[in-house]
Amino acid sequence: MAKSLGKRHDLFELRYQDSYLQLLQPESLPILHNVTLLTINGDTARKLAPAIAPGIMSRLPNLISTNFSISDMERKRPNRRTQLRSEFAKQLTSMPTPQSLQKFNFELRHVQPANESFVNANVRGDFHSPDVDDVSTALQRFWQAAPSLTNFKLSGPICVGPELFRSPGEDEEDEEKQQQWQKLKVVTVELSSVRPDGGWYIELDPDRGSDSPDEEEEEDEGEEDEFEYSGHIFHDRTSSQNSSSSGYDSGDSFFAMNELPPDSYGYDDEKRDLRLNGEEPFAYFRTKPTAELEVLFTAAAHAAARMPSLRNMRVSLEVGG
Repeated sequence: MAKSLGKRHDLFELRYQDSYLQLLQPESLPILHNVTLLTINGDTARKLAPAIAPGIMSRLPNLISTNFSISDMERKRPNRRTQLRSEFAKQLTSMPTPQSLQKFNFELRHVQPANESFVNANVRGDFHSPDVDDVSTALQRFWQAAPSLTNFKLSGPICVGPELFRSPGEDEEDEEKQQQWQKLKVVTVELSSVRPDGGWYIELDPDRGSDSPDEEEEEDEGEEDEFEYSGHIFHDRTSSQNSSSSGYDSGDSFFAMNELPPDSYGYDDEKRDLRLNGEEPFAYFRTKPTAELEVLFTAAAHAAARMPSLRNMRVSLEVGG
């Protein structure tokens, strides 16, 4: 009995690792006219659904500034991730136009997989159209409609597409007839290298050099693996080379793992979870921009031409490795 109790683990955080708090009826909240600043940190052990942010915003008509931090890292369950993104887009699209909002700081964190061979899921959703990204389209309509917006920042890095800067089917050559961002002064977008359709904004450069880094010395077999914790991601620095490639393999699905006692759930399969989430093995080889990245940057440049008050615009891409 004592031996069994000694193996128990604290499940305080693990019991919430696959659930998201949601705001089911934001219209039932009271309207608060005296609130001008809203900060939400939903990228913690108790994660929040992204739709909570616009849900609360809709009840604050005099809001001036926002700071949101929310996770978009649900790679093991792509359908769930798609649902969360589409629900956010739906809530953001349906909320009243924020007349007083001046600063919008939104972090929707999706760090690229450490294994760049990982097969990412298509999470565009179908709230707007199956051919466009729900989150990008909703954000484009939101920040273009806000009449007082001066500072707009998306970070995380965030997984978005060119729809962020233009409406689907928009004629870029006829810019004079397109709606302008009249008061925008500062625009910052920190892109994830993973696209909403599951592709990448960077690829293997066929012209890169063939030099490879020196191989690390082998560890003694009896020595335990070392784990480094950084930004909610575990890196196994000794067994990465022996791990199989990641992807959605039906024979090795997260849902197919054997049931474990409630007090040990998530621990015995830690390495397996890392592999299924694209964090094992390390494989950084993408360095060349793709045509899709050029399309996005071109859309951003055309959008900048419709910002008469613009002072600073930075659209950047996070590249791992």
